[in-house]
Amino acid sequence: MRLGEVLGIEVAADRSWLAIASVLLVAFAVVFRGWLEPAPAAVATFAVTGAVLASIVMHELAHALVARRLGMEVVGITLFVFGGIAHLRDHPSRADHAFAVALAGPLANLLVGGLLIAAPDLLSVADPLTVTILTYLGVFNAAVGLFNLLPGHPLDGGVLVRSAVWARTGDPERGRRAARRCGLGLGVVTIAAGVSLAVAVSVPDGLYLAAVGGFLLHAARQAARLHAEPDSDTVPAET
Repeated sequence: MRLGEVLGIEVAADRSWLAIASVLLVAFAVVFRGWLEPAPAAVATFAVTGAVLASIVMHELAHALVARRLGMEVVGITLFVFGGIAHLRDHPSRADHAFAVALAGPLANLLVGGLLIAAPDLLSVADPLTVTILTYLGVFNAAVGLFNLLPGHPLDGGVLVRSAVWARTGDPERGRRAARRCGLGLGVVTIAAGVSLAVAVSVPDGLYLAAVGGFLLHAARQAARLHAEPDSDTVPAET
């Protein structure tokens, strides 16, 4: 489903992303209903849900804008349940270009996250709800940025591993193999962490984390079977 264009880049979403948006709306509606009257609660629910989803779009847009700046043609952005993908027409032809494009998304989230966390103090915000919302959005962005820096295919950190090995050895295929191996290990660890979280703390959060781990493991295995990265013409990103 086409959502529109941002800075000349087409943004689309599949049905799984719409499902996540619906879940967020319900979750935030429950939270704000305990803080506010119905009308303000509805406004806050839609605003915070929109800000969370916009953080994912911003992440992909950062990838796309840096790629375009480096001379690569950007086809568009697709959003899905685990995040999004910035589709590029051309493969990065240099290791440093691949590194820069991959790093752009996490850095954008970390920068925005830091600003949002600092905003209550910088702007002397006293309202507890506003402080809570800004802090939550800041932590969310920081978490997205840090998670995507984890060193494994198909996360941005996997592309960074691939680019670093490529730059060191001059062989992009060795970089791909290293990123795939890291992705397999990361997928297994993430699944285990999700199961532990589900047992000890929160079943929904644990199951979602385990599902993310399953996605990472599947993507790494698929890349190994094909002997080529499935995102070779795209720059991927997580939640």
